[in-house]
Amino acid sequence: MNCQGEVKTLPGHPIGMTSAVIVDNTVAFSVLMPKQRIESGLLHSVDSSRYVPSAVTKEGYLAQRLSGNRFCIINPEKNEYTIYQCQ
Repeated sequence: MNCQGEVKTLPGHPIGMTSAVIVDNTVAFSVLMPKQRIESGLLHSVDSSRYVPSAVTKEGYLAQRLSGNRFCIINPEKNEYTIYQCQ
């Protein structure tokens, strides 16, 4: 899926926009960008109706599946996150 991403600081201040291709496998997803590929790994949730399915990537990001067409990558090192909205 082609996705548009809004990049913000962890406190929520807008930084800019980005885009990526997201390959969704329901229990995991991949974010494909020109210079980087992020693999979420197996997403976990005790109860996905109450808790967001999440995983920590090998790069140390928190990957979250917010819905069937919304995904989030949190980068604590850069103090920022990106929420991707896919069509």
